[in-house]
Amino acid sequence: KSASNTYEEKTEAVSAASHTPTGGSYRNLLKITAQAEAFTINAPSGTPADGNMIFFVIKDNGTARAITWNSIFVGEKPNTTVAGKWTIILSRYNSTPSQYQNIAQWTET
Repeated sequence: KSASNTYEEKTEAVSAASHTPTGGSYRNLLKITAQAEAFTINAPSGTPADGNMIFFVIKDNGTARAITWNSIFVGEKPNTTVAGKWTIILSRYNSTPSQYQNIAQWTET
């Protein structure tokens, strides 16, 4: 843990047209429940450090919803939710290209 980079931040949200995760901590969690409309994942707040991670935990309200990702997120990522199922995405910040690289995703079956 460094003085300029806290260890963990958690954000829980319900439905909104856009969501802004935190990104300035080593571990960042954005949990979205009951998403009732198409939505955008914005660039994270805070100043990221190399290796910072964001865990996205997303569930809609029973209807699949379109997801638009800010261009700071690269790699495979879902462009819709799966109706009534949890989806988890893990992104890791790489300071060389200044990008969050999506390294894993899982959707409940």
